[in-house]
Amino acid sequence: MGRLTEGQQLLRTDLARLSDAALDDPVRTNWDELWPAWKIFWTMIDHDAHHGAEIGCLRDLYRSKV
Repeated sequence: MGRLTEGQQLLRTDLARLSDAALDDPVRTNWDELWPAWKIFWTMIDHDAHHGAEIGCLRDLYRSKV
């Protein structure tokens, strides 16, 4: 299993452990701000989607030059 797949599985496991109410609980970020848990998960998902799209665009650009 690759690192990305392992990371996604850990994210799913952590998210499944939380109740709906717990998603609104404040959680400390790694830069020491308090955010609701849902916002941290959403930011992580958005971050991965953003970089995945960048990789896809670069892959397509390099593929078209060959």
